[in-house]
Amino acid sequence: MRTLDNGNSRARRALVTLITIALILMPLHASAKRKRSAAPQLPATLVIYSLTEGARVEIDGKDVGSIPLDDDFAVEPGDHTIRLSKLGYSEHNDTFTAPSGGEVELEIDLIPVAGIVTINANAEGATVKVDGKIVGVTPFVDQEVKPGKVALSIEAPGYEPFLQELQIVAGQPFPLVAELTKLPEAELGAGAGTMAPEFYEDVWFWTTVGAVVLGGVATALALTIGQAEGDSGPSVDYTLQIR
Repeated sequence: MRTLDNGNSRARRALVTLITIALILMPLHASAKRKRSAAPQLPATLVIYSLTEGARVEIDGKDVGSIPLDDDFAVEPGDHTIRLSKLGYSEHNDTFTAPSGGEVELEIDLIPVAGIVTINANAEGATVKVDGKIVGVTPFVDQEVKPGKVALSIEAPGYEPFLQELQIVAGQPFPLVAELTKLPEAELGAGAGTMAPEFYEDVWFWTTVGAVVLGGVATALALTIGQAEGDSGPSVDYTLQIR
């Protein structure tokens, strides 16, 4: 019986000891957990790999530079948005998560979808058409045009249409100088510089009128003299109309 009591006593002492240790360690564990949760968040490093030179890079809607970027840069831990764009290329939009003190590597290459056409013409405001569809007016600067063979026409009042077939390459610039030819009527109108005089301001008009009037007067006098000398011929009535 004494042995059993001794065993129970040792068990109770061990249990009390374990409870005491647990009571001591629990606050320490909670304190350590609070310290870990309150630890400052460290910035993450963002690395972007891309072969699309000149593409603009935006992080969370803010422009941070163009490809190739001068250096890697830091972002706050958490979720972010990224956007890459370039004229003549498809746009890339995505999200990523940056771990505290970690590194994020992104590989993004844009796909070329259109050529970039610039047209300098000697007629400003001329209508530019591609395959019969109006796409703008001159000056026509850095405009996207579908790749492949296209029919270009440039039209302006007073000029002959400029027609040319183009071979557009996606992602590539296509500069063009268009010399439109003036129509003959336009050249004459521009060279005269003044309006043509009205018909009644022409000296030849009044010269012709004077000759007609003098001829009519002479005819009338001749008939009058003839009648006075006893000519019994029929009377003739002349009326001069000037229109």
